[in-house]
Amino acid sequence: MWRFRVLLLRDSQPEVSPISNAGRRSSRIESNSAVAKSNHGRVTKLLTIGVCPLLNFDFSCRVKYNESVMEKDIKELYDAAVKVKEKAYAPYSDFHVGSALRTKSGKIFTGCNVENSSYGVTICAERNAIFKMVSEGEQEIASILVIGDTEKFLPPCGACRQVIAEFSKEDTPVIMCNKKGEFKESTVGEILPFGFSLNVDR
Repeated sequence: MWRFRVLLLRDSQPEVSPISNAGRRSSRIESNSAVAKSNHGRVTKLLTIGVCPLLNFDFSCRVKYNESVMEKDIKELYDAAVKVKEKAYAPYSDFHVGSALRTKSGKIFTGCNVENSSYGVTICAERNAIFKMVSEGEQEIASILVIGDTEKFLPPCGACRQVIAEFSKEDTPVIMCNKKGEFKESTVGEILPFGFSLNVDR
């Protein structure tokens, strides 16, 4: 069963400040959400996107509005990915993607997609960030985020999932964003359940 967590980095209403401020709510999902308060008065919501009965995939998403250390870490990656996305070289598809990852040491590396007339040598944003990380002497991803100018949450492509898996663990967070400032969090093991590895012990 796959479970995804959705948090809002920005409120859907333009006149409201960023969602990182505790207590803000998005009216866009208000009618589809069940509201609950924890013992500390922090607001959470449960948003059900849908269920796939054939594969038994439960896409129930918990939307949080309280600040936490994890949310701040994700916001840092989000801001870095948005910034580098503007540097993407995509004259053929006009599809700009940015990615940011944090290593176990706490360093952040970013990458954007770079296209080529020979489409096969185009590189994705995620792999660009990972190769930069490796070239700087680091080899373990603590979390990775990807964002594009899309309505839906943007997942890594198949090739990027395999490369992400090479430098991470099954429970490493993978954060997929959309252009609204929302994100959905999964793990490497969930987005690549049967990844290839020459190391049978991995």
